[in-house]
Amino acid sequence: MYDYDIEVKNVDVYYGDVCALEKASLKIRNKSFLGIIGPNGGGKSTLLKVILHLKKPRSGEVKIKEGLTLGYVPQFALFDRSFPISVEDVVLMGKLDHKLAPFRKYNPGDIKKAEEILARIGIEDLRKRQIGELSGGQLQKVLIARALVTDPDVLLLDEPSSSLDAATKDEMFEFLKELNKEKTIIVVTHDMEIIFNYIDSIACVNKSIHYHDEDKAIRVENIEDVFGCPINVLLQTGTLNKRVIDGRYGND
Repeated sequence: MYDYDIEVKNVDVYYGDVCALEKASLKIRNKSFLGIIGPNGGGKSTLLKVILHLKKPRSGEVKIKEGLTLGYVPQFALFDRSFPISVEDVVLMGKLDHKLAPFRKYNPGDIKKAEEILARIGIEDLRKRQIGELSGGQLQKVLIARALVTDPDVLLLDEPSSSLDAATKDEMFEFLKELNKEKTIIVVTHDMEIIFNYIDSIACVNKSIHYHDEDKAIRVENIEDVFGCPINVLLQTGTLNKRVIDGRYGND
């Protein structure tokens, strides 16, 4: 019997009259590495927002295991790099919540935790650097550190490899795979060639969800209908590793 962290059950989501998700369902196992893929506008980012309770579904429900904490890494393209703030301060922002007053002074424990996370990710030397001076890969690591500073049980990432070079992408996914030993990882991505080397389950999202867990064979039938473009899936028995998907996608 699997231990599930999150269950999405028959969820419908609308933006005005436009349906983003329809009868969407999936169960996310504890300490799984889930890849969420799909075509442009298929609802991938909306699915993350529903799980994070940032978007309320019109119907259906999202169940999160009692006591479970979530960490979120947005697309860094949405992060204002011109804002005058240091790497350390960005990471410490992960300690804030809506109940805290602005201009809060962080305690020594908060600062120590931020330093530990930065060291684990390998960017402790950038602690006092302004974020506007960082490369795309460095900024992505900072945003991951911000999400990890509260030590969440589940880490959700929206297009974390966007605009990164191949070497940096591999480095980032290797780090996420290491984190996966202790946390559930959920990644929205278009980097099919890379993601299949790391995930153990996959959700194909195009309004509805086609979910494939590690002990189930991915069925090729109707996959092209799911994505709306030609896709070739090369299967290996008993594993999701080294699968290659050919297709062209835009941002969600």
